Amino acid sequence: MGHAGILEILVVALRILLLTGQVILVLTKIKRTTYRRSQRRIR
Repeated sequence: MGHAGILEILVVALRILLLTGQVILVLTKIKRTTYRRSQRRIR
């Protein structure tokens, strides 16, 4: 029974990592676009 609990925790951890990874990718894309726009404004 303990092993099943550990597996469930691992699955949840993997899901959280995947979700956070997607969020980080989106944030980096937004940061890049805003950074480019700010550079255009400065130049």
